[in-house]
Amino acid sequence: MRGQLLPDRPGTSDPIKNHQGEPCVQANGSRKWLNKTREHLPRKVRPDIRPQLREFLAWYEEVLGRIKAGAIVAPGEEERLTEEASAVAHLLDLLDSSADEPAR
Repeated sequence: MRGQLLPDRPGTSDPIKNHQGEPCVQANGSRKWLNKTREHLPRKVRPDIRPQLREFLAWYEEVLGRIKAGAIVAPGEEERLTEEASAVAHLLDLLDSSADEPAR
């Protein structure tokens, strides 16, 4: 079953809040922070998520290996996991290639 292979993301039932603890507002389907504009926010360096993506990819490979070895899963589950693993691998490739480029 789907819920047994992938755990729920932590905090998915909590409302989204900014760093000051203010809830965000839905406006036309997008999230906006109260009383904040992009110009006033400090520029932040994005964290390197490649190690976590590599862990995810290893997990997908392990699960797909178990399925190929005979593990029983719901119909379509193997295809879904294969697509997700492919997306993670593609994102990892993009991040690796952008890390090789000189900074602007």
